[in-house]
Amino acid sequence: MARSSNPAAMRRSAVKSRTLFAFALLGLVGCVPSPGPVLLAAVDGQLVDRESREPIAGAQVFQVYRGAGAPGADPSVYTTRWTQTDARGRFIFVSEIAPSARMWILKTYGPRYDFYHSEYGLVRGPSTEEAKVMLEGSLAQAEQRHMDLQVFCSSTADDPGSRRLREVACTHRDGK
Repeated sequence: MARSSNPAAMRRSAVKSRTLFAFALLGLVGCVPSPGPVLLAAVDGQLVDRESREPIAGAQVFQVYRGAGAPGADPSVYTTRWTQTDARGRFIFVSEIAPSARMWILKTYGPRYDFYHSEYGLVRGPSTEEAKVMLEGSLAQAEQRHMDLQVFCSSTADDPGSRRLREVACTHRDGK
């Protein structure tokens, strides 16, 4: 039997084949577990002065998750959460689903804990997966950290954490 040379019949056959292939592929994908949402763990901590051991109240604490970046480049920020320390220097991050879907499927580093306080400047803190975090600040080299902050304030980083830090640190320093 000779094959049909009807172009319309050939197109219908090709569409039918592609449709069957798409359904088969979707069926296979449904069998593979997806990474799904990432849960950011609940964390509580305290911020104290390194020398006096006194609590540091009113500091903005940032919990930063970064992704793998190109070699030599700053890794992109996937998500940042922030909170303020209370009178006893304590802070809390509640458990929640990561707002960035990139964290669900890509390699993530963090969390890292940084803080900003008008007297201490911007302090880059440790990376840890612990549920309890102890942060320490020192007034030593605070002037240098304030100068580093001026460089940050003129940067173009546009993730939510950077915008928040500019709100609390850069406008404060400029007297706005």
